[in-house]
Order: sequence, then C-alpha cells, then structure tokens
Amino acid sequence: TVPADVQDPEQAVTVPADVQDPAQQPGVNLPLLAGDEVVGVVGVTGDPERITDLAQVVRLATQLLLDQAAAQDAQERREAVDRDLFTALLLGEDSPTAVAQRLTGAGSDAQRPTRTPRSAARTTTGEPKVATPWRLAALLPDASADVGVLSPATASRLAADGVRWAWLRGALWLLATSSEHTDRLLSDITHDASLRAVTVPPTDDPAALRVWGQALLALAHRPVLLTGATPVTSLDDLSAELAVAHLPPEQRRGLAARVSALTPAQRETVLALAQHGRASDTGRDLHAHRNTVAQRVERIRHLTGLDPRDPRRLLTLTLAVTAARLDDAD
Repeated sequence: TVPADVQDPEQAVTVPADVQDPAQQPGVNLPLLAGDEVVGVVGVTGDPERITDLAQVVRLATQLLLDQAAAQDAQERREAVDRDLFTALLLGEDSPTAVAQRLTGAGSDAQRPTRTPRSAARTTTGEPKVATPWRLAALLPDASADVGVLSPATASRLAADGVRWAWLRGALWLLATSSEHTDRLLSDITHDASLRAVTVPPTDDPAALRVWGQALLALAHRPVLLTGATPVTSLDDLSAELAVAHLPPEQRRGLAARVSALTPAQRETVLALAQHGRASDTGRDLHAHRNTVAQRVERIRHLTGLDPRDPRRLLTLTLAVTAARLDDAD
C-alpha cells in the first residue's frame, strides 16, 4: 500500500539502510499503475542509494508487461463484442432494430462506461457508436493473405476511426459511417492487407443493412466469383455473381454447360461485352482489334446458339460464364 503522506501515486517509497524496525527491510518500493490507479508495487531490497536505478528498471519492465496484458485484454474484448455484432447482423440472431440500437445506443438503459476512449464515441451499451448512413463491406483475402490476421497498425487505425470489424466466415467485415474517409480507408486496407472489398450502398435502414449483409455473405462463401474484380467493388456491379452464388448446384452446372465449348479468350470476351456493351470499348479492354472481337462474337454464337449482340442472350451468356467459373473451381 502507499502511505497516506505520499501525494504523488508515482512517488517511490524508500526504506533507509539504517531502518530500526525489524519488520522492514531497506530498499525501494515503486508503484505499478493502471491508468491513474495504483494496482501494485515493485519492491527491491538493499541499500537505496545503490539499488534505486535497478529498481526503476525492474519497475519499468513490469509496467510494460502489465500495459501489454491490459491492451491485449481490451483487444480481445473488442473482438468478441464486434464478432457478436456481425453474427447478429448477418446470421439473424437479433432483429434489425436491436442491431441498430447497438450501433447508435438508442433505447438502451445501460450505464455509460466510466472511461471513454478519445478516439471514438460510444453507445450507452459501451460499444463504439456508428452514425448513419452505414457503409458495410466484406473484405475477402487472396491466396497470399492470412485469414483472421490484421497488422497492428491496421487494427489500430480501424479502432481510431470508430470502425466496427471482425473476421467471420472467412471474410473481414467492416461497418462504418459512409464517407469519403471510409472509401479511402477501404482502399488502403485492400492494398496493405491483400484483400478485395465488396461494398453495399450506404443506408440508414437496419433491415436493408441485413439484406445487403446476407448478399455479401453469399459472395463470401464463393470468393472465386470475384476473380478479376477491382480491389474495391460495389455490390451493384456484381449482379451476375450474386445470382449465380444463390443457384442450386444442379442449375448452376446446367447453366455452365452452355459455355463449356468456349475458350478462355471467348469467355473473357463475353464478360467484356457485358461490361462495356460496345465492340470498340470491348476491344480496348481486351487489347484486341475490333475485327478479332467480331470474329470471337460470331464464334460464340456458333458454339452456344446464343448471340452476344442480343442483350437478352448476352445476359444468359454472362450468367453461364460466371457459373462456369464457379463450377471449374468446385
């Protein structure tokens, strides 16, 4: 314990070498702190004039271990809370309204935490508050990324920006307030952590947030569907991939069979036509002459019976090529 006459909690308590009390030994006692609170003492016995420097080193090393353990404990608690949030959001364990209350703090009678980090506002449940409109994203790792691992710098940045995040079902899930800053953050993380992000339209509707989240979950189960996607892709640009992800295996295989005779270059041409619509833009994207593109289009029509120049047939071809990509991977 710290004597009552010690005003500064970080002040050393020294027992002199000539102490006459048999119950005491000469030495130096230094406090261990958790925030501003003394939680323990490091005591080193010996002549204070000779061991004071050693005692300071011992105290510093012990304090660092305590701080590291406290930080690790806080991180594990945060990870557990956020993982529970995304489980409730994506898997329907809580109602959308209950999820929204956890994000905004509305309707909670719980006590506010006694200490609030300066980096982020918190709800009345003690969880970081996320203002609307919400931006939800699923970040899928490529072959070189470690699932479930983020660099300490990236994790600290997410915490500082008030982003809720968790690894769940093989993907890194982020939920933040939609802003240009969030867009830059997503771009930086995909670059630094070898991840590909799929984002949904911003929303302030918790029911829509769940619907979008479950759509992302379907793609997260089939990451091969995102092969060739840009580092940050909107779900609005992945309609064919999302449709194929929900197909029963028998229907998917039947659809993929429609393009089984096409070469990789011809399949790539189908996807480029679906993206650009015009042969001239398709040729630039494929680095091919427009005559080459025209020849491929005619060959695709001959092999499949579907003319890519017909928008309805092009849609069928696009779904078939996307299904074939998934079928090949399986």
